[in-house]
Order: sequence, then C-alpha cells, then structure tokens
Amino acid sequence: PKPVILEPGSTPSIFMVAILTAIILCLLLIIAPMAVIDLSQHNFDETIDNNEIVILDFWAPWCGPCLQFTPTFEDASEKINDATFAKVNTEEEQFLGTRFGVRSIPTLMIFRQGIRIFSQSGSLSIKDMQDLIKKAKDLDMEVVRKELAEKS
Repeated sequence: PKPVILEPGSTPSIFMVAILTAIILCLLLIIAPMAVIDLSQHNFDETIDNNEIVILDFWAPWCGPCLQFTPTFEDASEKINDATFAKVNTEEEQFLGTRFGVRSIPTLMIFRQGIRIFSQSGSLSIKDMQDLIKKAKDLDMEVVRKELAEKS
C-alpha cells in the first residue's frame, strides 16, 4: 500500500500538525530576512546587552554616503546570520551619537557581549562586514575584559 499522509476529509493528528508547524518555522528562519533594528535611547542598552554580536550603523537622513550605504547594510542583515544589525539616526538620537563619540557619519560599530570592539567611520562591503564579524566571534572576550579592566 502507498503511504498516505492525510486523506481527504480526515483530521490530521496532533503529531502531524506539530511536524508541519516545525517545518514551516524552520523554513521561515532560513528564508526570512533579518530586520535592521532602529535603536533609540529606550532600546539601545537592551539590544546591545541581549545579543551576542551587534553591528551598528550611526547615520542621518541628510547624509548622502549614509543613504548610499543603507542598501548594503540591509542586504548584509539578510545574508549574515551571525549578528544583529541595528542603526541609530543621529538626528533623532543625538545623545547616543555623543555617548559614543560619533564625529562623522556613517560610523559603524561592533559590540560583542555588550562591549564595543570595533568603531570606524565610513561604509564597508558585505564581505568586509562578514570578515569583521568572524574576527569578532574569534575574539577571546575574557582577554578583552581583562585588558579593559587594566586600562580603567
């Protein structure tokens, strides 16, 4: 006899529903693009603290290079699953720009385990972001914390 998953008019078992739900959720995780999070004073610390690696774009709506970089940053967020992508509008969130010493835009920063480990003005290619995230993952964060403690 040929296997039949579900016959017309029959009710699917709870097991079958659970399997199909799991498959759909897995597919959504694979194909769903990672959204770029808009950060403000209200969600900044929570986002940085609750994500292993965050790559952050400080930008402004009047900044030509920022606007040119936006599609690349959004594409990277869809292609790179190892980091959370976020952006800060420096016009609306001047406090955050000041807090992190942003003097020109775009400025990219990478945080790992809540610690800023990279900061650079200008834009990067997707390949450069992938390379930086790999380097960020390879860092020994205990050594980083020790070095930070020695400096303070």
